[in-house]
Amino acid sequence: MINKIDLDSIAINTKAMSMLSKEVCEEYSILPYDIKNNEIYLATFTEHSNEEINRLRFILKKKVIFNLCTIDQFKIYLDKYYEEIIESK
Repeated sequence: MINKIDLDSIAINTKAMSMLSKEVCEEYSILPYDIKNNEIYLATFTEHSNEEINRLRFILKKKVIFNLCTIDQFKIYLDKYYEEIIESK
């Protein structure tokens, strides 16, 4: 079972966000929002195939943990945080 997450109620870890490009996040419909040890936490609004999950594990070299968010929150936070990352470079 996948847990739900309210992105408005958490602090987004920009280090997690910087691990993937915006294009990859859009392709997989994921938003990295936290890292703890060897785990990366991803918000999503859709289910993922085993193949997609394995590709993400390979790309990130971490265990991926999915949490369900709304599609509206996904779009807002994806644009907001990737703009901030680009501006800070």
